[in-house]
Amino acid sequence: MEDSQRETLTQMLCREILSNPNASPRARNVAVIRTYRADIEAALADGWSILETWRVMSADGRVTSAYQSFRKCVNRFILGKQPPPRRRVKNA
Repeated sequence: MEDSQRETLTQMLCREILSNPNASPRARNVAVIRTYRADIEAALADGWSILETWRVMSADGRVTSAYQSFRKCVNRFILGKQPPPRRRVKNA
């Protein structure tokens, strides 16, 4: 296989996770986002919302996660938004 056709490490990880029935839901969600990154970026650049993107990808079976999980992964791994810091609950 030529160097230009070699699978990247990210591609290998995504393939392995998506083919593993015991993969965690979080790992599976991240793998789906990474696999369809270009499609998701294009949809967002064209003005589609994350919700509409999730609806279409869910309807055709590419995404099996809940919308909130999909949205969090898109925000973090595609849009580069960091999750808000967790608030600590003070013991009374």
